[in-house]
Amino acid sequence: MQVRIVRILGMVPVYSITSWLSLVSTTNEFRLTLDLIRDLYEAFVIYNFISLLIRMGGGWRRTIFYLEDQPRAPHFFPLRLCLPPVQLGQTFMILTRAAALQFVLIKPLNGLLLLIAHKEGGLFGGFLSVSAVKRIAAITDNLSISAALYSLVMLHTALHNLLEKYHPLPKFWAVKMVVFFSFWQGVVLNAMVKVGFITDVEGFPASAQVSGIQDVLICLEMVVAALCHTVVFSWREWQDVDDLYDEAEKKPLIA
Repeated sequence: MQVRIVRILGMVPVYSITSWLSLVSTTNEFRLTLDLIRDLYEAFVIYNFISLLIRMGGGWRRTIFYLEDQPRAPHFFPLRLCLPPVQLGQTFMILTRAAALQFVLIKPLNGLLLLIAHKEGGLFGGFLSVSAVKRIAAITDNLSISAALYSLVMLHTALHNLLEKYHPLPKFWAVKMVVFFSFWQGVVLNAMVKVGFITDVEGFPASAQVSGIQDVLICLEMVVAALCHTVVFSWREWQDVDDLYDEAEKKPLIA
């Protein structure tokens, strides 16, 4: 579990460094490249958080055995009004993990397509303009992040009693706060441009203002996130955990 925890804690320096470099950057392509790096690490963190939950539960098989003994889990409102309770077990684990991991693919892919669109002036020979690519990416990111968040909530809720000794709820919110809040923060800032609250000024277009504001906010928020992580992922919580170090699962930090 140690490697997964360190990977999650790496969110703060990665977000901070990429946001600061974006602030001092003079080219839009370099900013988009930094955004892509941040997107890749976001996806990496989601993957590792899911792996951490499963590892805390004793591994894939033990987690499934635990879930198979649990009653059906209702969906959250409003989906519970139209969907029946979920049968917990292997199928539930596969589906919830797939729903979360699709974000691992879609978010970086959208970032890459945006980078290509800016460099080429569009996609498919100009069939899709840069603004169209941005809109499509925003919609798919929104759907993807909503599905990922819902699946993480369902998985966390289903495993809450099994993982109680690890205090999973604060860890869940610590990850959610950074990954998902940064996304919605960007959505709000772009909406402020659409309604005219943020407008172009001489030599400083609205899009550049939004990028700069978000980078500044992320740098400031990472200070808060770092303080939260020192509490939520405190070393004291793990000093009596026997399986923190698993000699059979030694892996490189970013493998």
